[in-house]
Amino acid sequence: MVKDQEDLIGDYNTGRNTLPIAVGRNRANKIIFATGLVPLFCVIYYMYEYLFNNIYAVLYALVLIVGPLLYFLINVLNAKTKKQFSRLSILIKFIMILGLLSIGLYPFILT
Repeated sequence: MVKDQEDLIGDYNTGRNTLPIAVGRNRANKIIFATGLVPLFCVIYYMYEYLFNNIYAVLYALVLIVGPLLYFLINVLNAKTKKQFSRLSILIKFIMILGLLSIGLYPFILT
């Protein structure tokens, strides 16, 4: 959805019907924000239920996943330009990579 926001003019010129074209840029930003709350709450719940005893796993999740995700959510509501959406797109990819790398913490969580 962020990529659709970034490529709004090109999609419109080629006749594609993406979310930002169908509902408008501001509503699409609100939908992206609401959709972004789901993984945020899931990560926080997982931290509370399973990682609470492991301080390093909690710090990793807070600093490298929850923090950037909060930054993303705050900025997606105010984003208007292609450059802003490009930065948000890169940020969300970075968050996904850090989330995948957190799988490597699994053996240390069991101890």
